[in-house]
Amino acid sequence: MFNAVRLLHTAAHVPVEASFAFDNFKYEKIAKSGNHIVKTHEVKEAVATYLENHARVIIITIRDPRDEVTSLMRSHAMNFAMAVDGVEEVFQLCARMAAHPNAHLMCYEERFFENTATIPALAKLLGYDVPKGAMDGIFASLTRAAVEKYIKTLPGKPGVLMNPAMHDYLDPETHWHTHHANRKGEIGGFRKWLREKQIQEIEQRFSGVYAFERLTLSSNEAVTAGRTD
Repeated sequence: MFNAVRLLHTAAHVPVEASFAFDNFKYEKIAKSGNHIVKTHEVKEAVATYLENHARVIIITIRDPRDEVTSLMRSHAMNFAMAVDGVEEVFQLCARMAAHPNAHLMCYEERFFENTATIPALAKLLGYDVPKGAMDGIFASLTRAAVEKYIKTLPGKPGVLMNPAMHDYLDPETHWHTHHANRKGEIGGFRKWLREKQIQEIEQRFSGVYAFERLTLSSNEAVTAGRTD
């Protein structure tokens, strides 16, 4: 979503700046730019309030928290308690922002990132008139195959940052990391990795902000999909 919105600004010839907001984010710099994209997983109260009061559009992407916890444990080597705490904080922010009149919610389980209608819908949401060819190009550049190919170039790309401890490369323009590679995008994969007690704990802790729905796709595979209330 971050790159889709960023590239739509470029295609519409609208100057834009972008930031990743974390605990030390200085939101005052947003006020100095005409258009600013703020990507975040978690922010302090002052930043959240500022975004609520000034954001023209808020795009929220969510995924089943059971799969989110599993992803953090597998891809970021977090233990269960740390992963649950982190995801819970993010979901509280998502639930808060979802109540905003300018909020637009996109669910991972609906595979919006594989739907060609997503880019035109975002352009309309932003209020930009973008040629169809440009929107098709944006979608093509953000397919899993295209992103995987791009990520492979990061180690030798000028301006890319490296985290030696994690052996991870980051492109500050696209925000793609090398650890984003080789993801499967599996829905309901948590059942292969989490114990039933862990699943129950997640469902209990998130019950106030997330409605869990179980869908059986085949006789041998129980997967899940969910939506916020």
